[in-house]
Amino acid sequence: MSGKLWYGVKVNGNMPVRKKLPADSLAGIVKPGAGLFVAYQFSPWFRPQFEVEYSSLTFKKITDERITNNYLDLGFNFFVTPGRRTNITLNIGWMASITQGTVYRTLNGASLGGLTSRYSNANAGRVDYLFSAGLTFPASSKVDLFAKYHFTLTADEAPNTLTGKTSYLQFGLSVNLNKFISDNQQPTEEQLRRQKNNRALMDGGVLLVRLNYPRNTMKRLIESGDDHGALALKVTYDSLNMQLIRAFKKYYTFTPVYFFVDEKSDRVLSHNFDSLFVNEQMQYDPSIVCTAEKFLIAEVGYVEMIGGNILDNMLVVLDPQFRQMKSPFPYSITNMKLFEGSKRYLTGIDETTLSSLEKNVFVLNQRLISFYLEYYGYIQKQ
Repeated sequence: MSGKLWYGVKVNGNMPVRKKLPADSLAGIVKPGAGLFVAYQFSPWFRPQFEVEYSSLTFKKITDERITNNYLDLGFNFFVTPGRRTNITLNIGWMASITQGTVYRTLNGASLGGLTSRYSNANAGRVDYLFSAGLTFPASSKVDLFAKYHFTLTADEAPNTLTGKTSYLQFGLSVNLNKFISDNQQPTEEQLRRQKNNRALMDGGVLLVRLNYPRNTMKRLIESGDDHGALALKVTYDSLNMQLIRAFKKYYTFTPVYFFVDEKSDRVLSHNFDSLFVNEQMQYDPSIVCTAEKFLIAEVGYVEMIGGNILDNMLVVLDPQFRQMKSPFPYSITNMKLFEGSKRYLTGIDETTLSSLEKNVFVLNQRLISFYLEYYGYIQKQ
């Protein structure tokens, strides 16, 4: 999903944190905030994001007086995901905060419990600058959870002083609206005609399954002299890839399926299938011949999330250039949806006897059948 413009909304809670807290100073209270964001996803690992937010910071004194400052915040953030093996994204940013006004609320009396309010615009128009840093975690492909600390660079944080926007903690969630819209829109007939890759498994198309290895990790182990560790890692992935082959052989029936090792990916890109494929024992077998002109690629890999994060160890479908397929094509079967999928599709099968790989392959097979039947009226020729 790289190279895309995203937009959405965010809601959060803001907790002021002050450097000086003597017994009679102001203590922070959590207040809600909300805003909009626009982000450009350059890659699964990096995106800049612009935010506009309306926020409040509230302080309480032991005299039951509450003071709330309201702000209009303009922020610019960079989101960086360290690597494929993590879902946590680091974000750093800069914010300009414009004070809108201050509301003083004082308790009238314990018996009545009422609050009187008065508004002051003495600091209205004041601009403060803050540095922010935090973490973001994907709750789903549409929703991210985040926590940030905003450190003020210009506000006066002396006790009982509210000049400017002070440092504060922020936590909340952001919702990617364009993902909701795209997921709920059925493609038009013209869009379907343009989705050439989505027809790739029809009328003679095949599925090529890529068998992956952690080659960079194995190389580092060998370079550090740990040949035993590298060999143990290879044996582990040999076993996992053989399980994947057996799962496809048993539960995938939609098209013919062929298996190749990741180090031969350039051969697939050039559509050179000579002596490319391996058998169920992971051995190259020149007798396995594929003459298909159309194909897609499946692998256990990572799913690029809309927020720039990734989910790893998922069954993913790629186009012939190894790019992730797009909705409405069933391009991924994630572990989060496994239970739902098994209840929906594994009727008549004891799902407790299936491994996670087998469930993923079975669900992918059924979703491909449903997709082609729904959008193209296509029933596989036996």
